[in-house]
Amino acid sequence: MKARLTLLLIIILPLFTIAQNSNEPELQHTLYPWMEPKLSKMEPTKRLTKGNVERAKKRIKQEEENLIKLGQKEWEIELDLKAKRENLKQLENLQVKRNDPDLQKNIEKIRAKIVKTEEKLNKAKTKVELSTKALNEYEIALKDARLKKYGS
Repeated sequence: MKARLTLLLIIILPLFTIAQNSNEPELQHTLYPWMEPKLSKMEPTKRLTKGNVERAKKRIKQEEENLIKLGQKEWEIELDLKAKRENLKQLENLQVKRNDPDLQKNIEKIRAKIVKTEEKLNKAKTKVELSTKALNEYEIALKDARLKKYGS
């Protein structure tokens, strides 16, 4: 009885596997190559592995930390610039009240420092903008990678 059952399973099993694989259309082989149906060439795709996602998340995390540091640096430069401008206003008010040549020299020095600080602030702002763009690109790439379906 067991032998008949195993023999029956061995005979029927290939039929089930053929039925599962029959979903794919078979190509008709013709005698002439120009009569064969044209198949669209699909680009090979990479499988999205867990390591790729983890690396992308790590890059995003590093870029976020970098953006925070750059933002803090920009904020410190802005505070320094405000303090220098306040100091300049105070010295200019004193210059109006007194006519001291030493105050005039100090005012010129502070103006030069303000110009340098403004340049630093502009550089810091551009770095923040670039970092923000890079972060957005990484996030978009991660979302696209998660949404793509990859074949087996």
